[in-house]
Amino acid sequence: MHIADQIAQLMNEMLAADAQAVHRLINTRVRCNRALAAHPTIQVATIEGGHYTNHEVGMLGVLNGIAGLDRRVVACVDDVTLQILRFEARDWPEDAHVG
Repeated sequence: MHIADQIAQLMNEMLAADAQAVHRLINTRVRCNRALAAHPTIQVATIEGGHYTNHEVGMLGVLNGIAGLDRRVVACVDDVTLQILRFEARDWPEDAHVG
């Protein structure tokens, strides 16, 4: 079993135990520097505006950094409530931008 599948399974167990805590963990991001944003496997959000660029990293980005580049963990979210329904491991396209 790929580590991404193991992470998804653990995250689903956590979601079943305490959905509110998992939702808060997944939706919490902290600012990080360019060096972390350039990491080859960790997913980091880049927010650009006017005269600045900020980078933010969250728990799912770090977990995907552990999973590697070929398979990733995604949070499946309800379109209306924006609540996390489940986590899945999916093959990641080679041309997807990371870092």
